Amino acid sequence: MSRLHSFDGRSSLRVDGMNGGAQQLLRNLVPHRPYRLTVMVFSECIHKANLAMTLESLQQRRLVRFNATPPVCGAWQPFEASFRAPADGVVWLKLGNAEGGMISYWDAVTLQDQAASRDGKGL
Repeated sequence: MSRLHSFDGRSSLRVDGMNGGAQQLLRNLVPHRPYRLTVMVFSECIHKANLAMTLESLQQRRLVRFNATPPVCGAWQPFEASFRAPADGVVWLKLGNAEGGMISYWDAVTLQDQAASRDGKGL
């Protein structure tokens, strides 16, 4: 946790180096339904990071990996990624640094059911 940089609230997730990050088990997803993850990302200009968002199966096999490195440093930038829920409706969401990453900040992570949003039902 860091209070140095935050987008929403009083603190954000700070990841130092390549060995770290955060993971969250996302359950009760509707199988094969499209979802969108949105997050605000921040990379310091002096210690530019290579940010990675990874989705893995319940058995922790990689389903998809996204490069979430912001296009500019020193400012919060939005990042979003879309995916389809696997048949069991469970994924591990992992936020961290890719190879060569130094320091990254993550905040305001949200998950949206795209099919429900189109139906006007939301989450």
